[in-house]
Amino acid sequence: LCPSSMMWLRSTVPRCLGHSCALASSSAPVSLFRAALCRPASGVGTKPTSGAESGAESGGGVTSGRSGSNQPTSTSITPNGSSSTIPPRRRLQGYTACHGKNPLAVPELGTSPKTAAGARELYDKWAVSYDEALESWGYPAPARVAETLKQLGAVTQSSAIVDLGCGTGMSSEALRGHGFRGPITGVDISAASLDIAKGKPGLYSALHQGNLDRGLPFLEDDEFDVAISVGVLSYVENFDHFLSGAARTCKPGGLICVTHRAELWDRDDRGVRTAAVALEEARVWECVHVGEPEAYMPNNPDPIEAAKTIRVLCWSVLPQ
Repeated sequence: LCPSSMMWLRSTVPRCLGHSCALASSSAPVSLFRAALCRPASGVGTKPTSGAESGAESGGGVTSGRSGSNQPTSTSITPNGSSSTIPPRRRLQGYTACHGKNPLAVPELGTSPKTAAGARELYDKWAVSYDEALESWGYPAPARVAETLKQLGAVTQSSAIVDLGCGTGMSSEALRGHGFRGPITGVDISAASLDIAKGKPGLYSALHQGNLDRGLPFLEDDEFDVAISVGVLSYVENFDHFLSGAARTCKPGGLICVTHRAELWDRDDRGVRTAAVALEEARVWECVHVGEPEAYMPNNPDPIEAAKTIRVLCWSVLPQ
């Protein structure tokens, strides 16, 4: 780390996460612990960046606790109010070692605007080779979300799930691989990606093309037990609409589990943390899990993309 990064860590860890760790071991109310984890710290900037700036930045973030194996851990609140730790999965083995091929280069990923229109154009062109590229990069996010849902213990194998920004279906493939057998509805802005997802048997019960910034009007209230959104949020421009729409479609007690670039979450880029806290204060949901930064595309041949990290984030929908 450079000296400026070390100074930022020394000042930010106690404010953002240190107090939450202390609360977890004290008699403080669970709701206060959740708020400390999810709420932006004082001084966190909220000025949104442009799409081009967002796409060019590498991941970052802070870490708090570490397990005995020196692997970063994250603190969660299970639905019964007890706390637990979920260790991030270890960095995946390189694609070259597994498949005898070099990781695929997709330079457009770093240059396309991080907007709905940018996502549509990029993923319509990329859909045919998308799965191969992500596998070559050691992309762990779909499996991490499936693992987190199981470890939080509030999702049954027959839960109805909506996959927001489903793309070609990699996240739902991970859910199926982890034993989830309930109906899955997919939503994506890319028609070409949805065509690929449609061709994967036994994956989706329904597919919709839609813009996540518009509040998901084509989905019913209280329709799902779980909502996931994996590798998508850097393209979202209106988090008020997206997060409230996701919460609206979930039943009381339902879980919303997403990944987001650690640096973008930590600095409240485009108001993502502000929108999440507003839903907490309105008693729409409560934060139950904020994961530590972990690998996103570790084997991407572009060093800027390979350095990016993500957090796994989860909320539980409250009765209204």
